[in-house]
Amino acid sequence: MSCPFPGIVESLQHVSLTDITADLEAQHESVVDDSDGDEKDEAIRPDVDIKELRQQISKASNSTTEGTQKEYELLQNAFLVWLNSSSYWTKDTPFFTDRPHPDSPALIVAWIMSRCDSKDAQGRVIPTAQIRQSYSYAQKMRAAMTHAFGHNHRLGKAKWHKDDRGTWKGNPSVSDTVSGYLYHCKGNQTCKLTSCFTAVSETSIQETLKKIYDFNQAENRSVPTPYVPGRRKHNGAWGSPRVRLQTYALMLICFWCLLRSDEAVRITFDDLEFIPADATTPSSFELTLRWRKTDQFGQVKPFRLYMRDECEAYLCPVRAIAAWILSARKESGPLFRKMNSGDRVSDEPLASDTFLEWFRNCLVDVDVYPFPYGTHSFRRGGCQFLSAYLRWGPRKIADWGGWSTEFSWVTIVTYLISWADSEIIERENFLRPGMQPVLLCTVCGRNCGCGGAY
Repeated sequence: MSCPFPGIVESLQHVSLTDITADLEAQHESVVDDSDGDEKDEAIRPDVDIKELRQQISKASNSTTEGTQKEYELLQNAFLVWLNSSSYWTKDTPFFTDRPHPDSPALIVAWIMSRCDSKDAQGRVIPTAQIRQSYSYAQKMRAAMTHAFGHNHRLGKAKWHKDDRGTWKGNPSVSDTVSGYLYHCKGNQTCKLTSCFTAVSETSIQETLKKIYDFNQAENRSVPTPYVPGRRKHNGAWGSPRVRLQTYALMLICFWCLLRSDEAVRITFDDLEFIPADATTPSSFELTLRWRKTDQFGQVKPFRLYMRDECEAYLCPVRAIAAWILSARKESGPLFRKMNSGDRVSDEPLASDTFLEWFRNCLVDVDVYPFPYGTHSFRRGGCQFLSAYLRWGPRKIADWGGWSTEFSWVTIVTYLISWADSEIIERENFLRPGMQPVLLCTVCGRNCGCGGAY
């Protein structure tokens, strides 16, 4: 099969090997290695087929959540529909196999370009009337491909490469071609992927939260009323008061704790501890997650969330969580729940896609175009807020958000952070109001808040 893709070649012209290597290492860390080979072991009885056993083990070891798994399957099916309708592939020929075609990376990039880029794989400009997806969506498309080969076909996280016999091996999605293209799109200001991504990033999520908070506070939109059978309409169009209180509490938890939506909706009452105020410290909640995408077996560091001043009530997680708990009238089980008719709280846990729908409805309320936004906007916006407004350094943000502080795969970060930096401030005091920096400011040389504490 011949796959001439001049559009892809053009995209990769100005991408350096260092940039590709950084992307590959990041992708390498995010993939579960399920590769164990298909060779028969001499110790296994020849009349025993362990294929079914391997399938059961693969299913049990799948670390993706149910919602993410479904999203991956939808994207994988969408890829096959695109591939079979294209001129690049013989129709109905299997693509996802344990021996991928040598041109698989180019086909993955061509598919991403067809949905997200301003040009197609042939270098032709796509009409502006066609709706383009964002850079973050392109990353999801790539993640679905990585998972298909890495988990479903047990190719793991091995980089796509030629062996000594000239045979292509590894995961096609973990390749120079795919990594180089996505890096090009992230850095190319003329690329359609980047323009969508930049538009959302430059819009301060802090300002958006203020608009949503003010809207919900107006006209008693957040004031629950007694249940009356048959009544369905509420003052504020789509959302009842308890739906709005729950949505806003979820927003602030994701914003302050840098959580993914599927992590936040799993929070239970047992994960949350209220700590009353004392003479020197305001009221707070301590949130200890039992599960995170990067810490799936516990050992997640707790988040201490303090009450903010009245002037920052719209950013106060303590007020938002308390308001939701008081209105829900629940004391155990899931903290966030589905809603029944009449603004009644269900016993079933809330789904992350429902949270996304409610969040986008909130954006429509305040005249913000909703579709470039996702629940990941809080995680990204929270990082920007902690850095730009609270003057946190990268190491502190990484510690708080649960990222590795080694930064081994990002070359430029080694210039910003030394491995010998001391973590002076205790984690429980990260958000404590009135905390003074313990190091001299790197910006002005004084003991002020212009720079991060570490």
